[in-house]
Amino acid sequence: MMKTIFYIGIVLVVVGGLYFLFSGRLPASEREISSEVKEVLEKIRPSLSQNEEEFFLLLEENAISGGPPKDGIPAIDNPQYATADEADTWLLPQDVIFGIDYKGFVAAYPQRILVWHEILNEIVNGEKISVTYCPLTGTAIGFKGSIASGTSSTFGVSGKLVNSNLIMYDRVSDSYWPQVIGRAINGPAKGIILKEFSVVWTTWEK
Repeated sequence: MMKTIFYIGIVLVVVGGLYFLFSGRLPASEREISSEVKEVLEKIRPSLSQNEEEFFLLLEENAISGGPPKDGIPAIDNPQYATADEADTWLLPQDVIFGIDYKGFVAAYPQRILVWHEILNEIVNGEKISVTYCPLTGTAIGFKGSIASGTSSTFGVSGKLVNSNLIMYDRVSDSYWPQVIGRAINGPAKGIILKEFSVVWTTWEK
């Protein structure tokens, strides 16, 4: 029964990802950005070459709706954890999990849960981090929440895709970040590159 629910979940997410409602450029920032954040981002935001500007424009023009609206796929902001023994009662040996060992914080995130959320936000030793998973491109990537010195953020699901890949948005500047490149392609953080950390794709048995 649990296997059936898991596969149905995968099908629903894939169908939702393929059901594009409209296409067009990404929206400009939708939220008020504090003057302090703008000032910080303007100072560290890199100057872009013409090729980079054209590349970001191309990504924007090819961004399409994945079906659900912004935050229609809710990121996990307050993860609840179980012990390994407890997880053994409902995880199957072959179930895919995404494992992290970040500064001594060790956790395993089941694919069957992240397929419904795509982004998990966590705080480790006062530092914001995000574990991200795009079901359509099969990419699991960890990002540090530090966008700039003194400026960190959690991330949400924008509802947009480019080349079938998840486009995240940060909750500080509302800039949009395709997951695979981990770089803001619009908004106040445009051009900034996120720092990654290791995420291990494995099975619960291993």
